[in-house]
Amino acid sequence: MTMVYRQCKLRRGKCYKYAWLPSKYAVQGKMLRICDEDGWRVEEIYDAQSEEQVKARERAYDRWAHGRGLRSNTKVSGGLALDYE
Repeated sequence: MTMVYRQCKLRRGKCYKYAWLPSKYAVQGKMLRICDEDGWRVEEIYDAQSEEQVKARERAYDRWAHGRGLRSNTKVSGGLALDYE
């Protein structure tokens, strides 16, 4: 069975993060611990994609970022995360 991921907007204080999370964690209002940091709240839930699609997007982004001399985004286990304040 293929695992389904959901793109989510997470909030911790004034910091926001977008991440692909397994569907069982993608529950609006749920509090999460990510990369040893407690207090991430699922604010919004977007797209649903298979694990293969999410990994393909991550590889495509890594190639794009590397070609432009950018560092890779913060990665969380199981998906890609983008930080901003």
